[in-house]
Amino acid sequence: LKKLVTDVNEMFDVIIWVTVTRDWSTRKIQNEVLRQLSLSLPDSETDSEVAKTLIQSLNSRTFLFILDDVWERVDLKAVGIPGLSPAKGCSVIVASRRLDVCKEMAGKRVFEMEPVSREEAWALFREKVGELVESPGIQPYAEKIVVECGGLPLLIIVTGGAMRGVNDVLEWKHALTKLELPTELVTNGNEAVMHRLKFSFDRLKSFDIQSCFL
Repeated sequence: LKKLVTDVNEMFDVIIWVTVTRDWSTRKIQNEVLRQLSLSLPDSETDSEVAKTLIQSLNSRTFLFILDDVWERVDLKAVGIPGLSPAKGCSVIVASRRLDVCKEMAGKRVFEMEPVSREEAWALFREKVGELVESPGIQPYAEKIVVECGGLPLLIIVTGGAMRGVNDVLEWKHALTKLELPTELVTNGNEAVMHRLKFSFDRLKSFDIQSCFL
């Protein structure tokens, strides 16, 4: 997605990228859009008043609006994103782990991202962990951990980061055990991803750091 933005950067007057997350609200999205547009409004403004200001600001520009990490439908009109006109050249991209959300919001086209290959997954994991991942005692566990990540770059990156600098074979064995799915989650894709992300969260050493992700 970042490469796409780089490639199309000159096609738009403004590119707005908002990471939504599960803990979202219309106002949180609006505040981030205001920040990226270098606009400020009194806190007393209602959501609908903010939306009106955003629509007025964006109506005069060609824009690419990216909503990343979306977990449920977001009402773009309520946020303040003008209706899209093909002739004007404005676009909205919705990125989500949930196919139903993409289908509900996309309107025209939905692209399902394929998992990376096993070779690409291993190369990415090795990049994040470092050369110790190829140590004789560690590599067998590391390879199985990469398989547990299911070819998802996000999981590979955060799991690799969590294991960076760990040279104790027993810790690697324990990590694999923690990442393996309970039977009830095997067929639940979203919960499976969250289960594995929780592993990396739990490995954060400081409660203060953990609280940044709550």
